[in-house]
Amino acid sequence: MSTLLGALDYGILGFCAINLILGWRLVLRAGPGNSRLTYAFMAFGFALAALNWYFEPRRDGPKYVRVLNAAIPSHDDRRVARANPDDCKRECTKDPDCESFDYHKTERYCELSAASSENTSLRTDYPNNPYDHYIRVNFD
Repeated sequence: MSTLLGALDYGILGFCAINLILGWRLVLRAGPGNSRLTYAFMAFGFALAALNWYFEPRRDGPKYVRVLNAAIPSHDDRRVARANPDDCKRECTKDPDCESFDYHKTERYCELSAASSENTSLRTDYPNNPYDHYIRVNFD
């Protein structure tokens, strides 16, 4: 996970650097009334918007990692019926004890759990693979 975030960080900072360099090159080559100034200010704007997004506090809560065709057996604390994965994510986010949930893909329900695959084993041999397991990841 940290490798992915590191690559994203370098991508955003690289985007900002390219736009800042491009903007300054256009400013230095622009003459009076030249349209290059317009493009320079657009490049500066893109860089500033990306930096603003990058340094803005992340308020969107935890993320969830999906493990296909797996579930934690015998650790269901609460069932949410008639749900989709997004409903289950919202319910798990509301519950401070929820660490993961198993989503039954055909019957459309989830089982919230205080256990996670980090402290118990996942079962992957269910007939017809009805479950996906979701692990809560907090960015604190």
